[in-house]
Amino acid sequence: MPMPAVEHRNYRGATHEFFGMAAVVQAARAAQTFVSLAQRQAFVGAPL
Repeated sequence: MPMPAVEHRNYRGATHEFFGMAAVVQAARAAQTFVSLAQRQAFVGAPL
Protein backbone atom coordinates (compact mmCIF):
# COMPACT_ATOMS: atom_id res chain seq x y z
CA MET A 1 0.00 0.00 0.00
CA PRO A 2 1.54 3.35 -0.98
CA MET A 3 2.10 5.91 1.74
CA PRO A 4 -0.13 9.00 1.55
CA ALA A 5 1.41 12.44 1.22
CA VAL A 6 2.20 14.27 4.45
CA GLU A 7 0.58 17.62 5.16
CA HIS A 8 1.78 19.81 8.01
CA ARG A 9 -0.01 22.71 9.67
CA ASN A 10 1.46 24.89 12.38
CA TYR A 11 -0.86 26.54 14.88
CA ARG A 12 1.29 29.37 16.19
CA GLY A 13 1.36 29.68 19.97
CA ALA A 14 -0.44 26.37 20.48
CA THR A 15 0.39 24.28 23.52
CA HIS A 16 0.17 20.50 23.88
CA GLU A 17 -3.41 20.70 25.20
CA PHE A 18 -4.47 22.93 22.29
CA PHE A 19 -5.95 20.00 20.33
CA GLY A 20 -8.31 19.15 23.19
CA MET A 21 -9.66 22.69 23.55
CA ALA A 22 -12.07 22.62 20.60
CA ALA A 23 -15.01 23.57 22.79
CA VAL A 24 -13.50 26.99 23.48
CA VAL A 25 -10.84 27.61 20.79
CA GLN A 26 -12.01 27.81 17.17
CA ALA A 27 -8.54 27.04 15.76
CA ALA A 28 -8.46 23.83 17.82
CA ARG A 29 -11.79 22.80 16.33
CA ALA A 30 -10.39 23.49 12.87
CA ALA A 31 -7.34 21.35 13.72
CA GLN A 32 -9.55 18.45 14.81
CA THR A 33 -11.58 18.72 11.61
CA PHE A 34 -8.42 18.78 9.49
CA VAL A 35 -7.04 15.66 11.19
CA SER A 36 -10.29 13.70 11.10
CA LEU A 37 -10.79 14.37 7.38
CA ALA A 38 -7.18 13.43 6.60
CA GLN A 39 -7.52 10.18 8.55
CA ARG A 40 -10.75 9.28 6.78
CA GLN A 41 -9.09 9.80 3.41
CA ALA A 42 -5.97 7.85 4.44
CA PHE A 43 -7.92 4.84 5.70
CA VAL A 44 -10.62 4.56 3.03
CA GLY A 45 -11.00 0.87 2.27
CA ALA A 46 -8.69 -0.25 5.08
CA PRO A 47 -9.82 -3.44 6.80
CA LEU A 48 -11.16 -3.06 10.33
